[in-house]
Amino acid sequence: MDLNEFDYNLPASNIAQHPVVPRDACRLMIVDRKNQTITHKSFMNLGDFLNRGDLLVANNSRVVPSRIEGQTLESGNKFEILLLKRLSGGLWESLIKPGRKFKKGSKFSLSRGDFLLEFRVIEELGNGSKIVHIDNEEHLTSIATIALPPYIKNISTHDSDYQTIFAKSDGSIAAPTAGLHFTQKLLLSLKKKGIDRTNITLHVGWDSFRPIRSNNIDKHIMHSENYSISKDTLAKLYSIKKDKKRIVAVGTTTTRVLEHLGQYNDGRLINIERIGVGTGKTNLFIRPGHDFKIVDVMITNFHLPKSTLLLLVSAFANKELILYAYNEAVKEGYRFYSFGDAMLII
Repeated sequence: MDLNEFDYNLPASNIAQHPVVPRDACRLMIVDRKNQTITHKSFMNLGDFLNRGDLLVANNSRVVPSRIEGQTLESGNKFEILLLKRLSGGLWESLIKPGRKFKKGSKFSLSRGDFLLEFRVIEELGNGSKIVHIDNEEHLTSIATIALPPYIKNISTHDSDYQTIFAKSDGSIAAPTAGLHFTQKLLLSLKKKGIDRTNITLHVGWDSFRPIRSNNIDKHIMHSENYSISKDTLAKLYSIKKDKKRIVAVGTTTTRVLEHLGQYNDGRLINIERIGVGTGKTNLFIRPGHDFKIVDVMITNFHLPKSTLLLLVSAFANKELILYAYNEAVKEGYRFYSFGDAMLII
């Protein structure tokens, strides 16, 4: 399958630079897979398209500070490090900009106040990241900041704007952005309608937004991201499927966890005893052709062209319908990406 089939034209003016206030005042496009139609509403109207007995499943991962930027003590060169994953003993998988200046064996320092951070590039990985050893890593929490996506140029954005109301478990380097549209008022209205809610946790890592480098989609490899799920959540999922009601996934990260669990199910029912409870890893790459076993309805944002996220929503609906919806969204002035508007696929 050719990656170029999942491209579309997006003017820069459609890229949202800040969230709307209140959050649920953003626009909502409803994509109806059965009738092949789209409808334009507001996110605060979400409950009009959900049914009593539906189960809303959100990702409660919280974004942690992971960006370090400054000038090297040795040469004064500017640099930026994105901490992707702590390995052990001061070792971190990281992205460094500019990458060409920091090769294997490179050493550089950053002075902040009364302490010194020393960095040494241990290994360059094939996926573009590097393994970096950091001395005095206990100071990282005092200087690292939340890493906003590079297409957000609004420097006045507050860190709280990039956390969902579900955020509880520290570990993501990027927000599970479909959850950014929810407010407590909206959740209360959904509860009154008889829509239940539960959480899973998937810590969003680089693989959730890492570019696909090959035009042949099947050559792209997703690396593992950590997830956790409680016994109570598994019981709710099991009950919903048994009663033939709908599971509504809030976002692509939630979808990946649920569909990962679906790989181990018995028919369309999650077998709690076989899956177990606790933590795990998933490298599930959902693209057209995936057989969805758990997710019935999806809430998502408008994603980058040629991205794994666009492939996922194209698998859930179909490529033609999704690209038609995206082109209509551009024409109608929808706001795209992390702080943008939302899509409900039913």
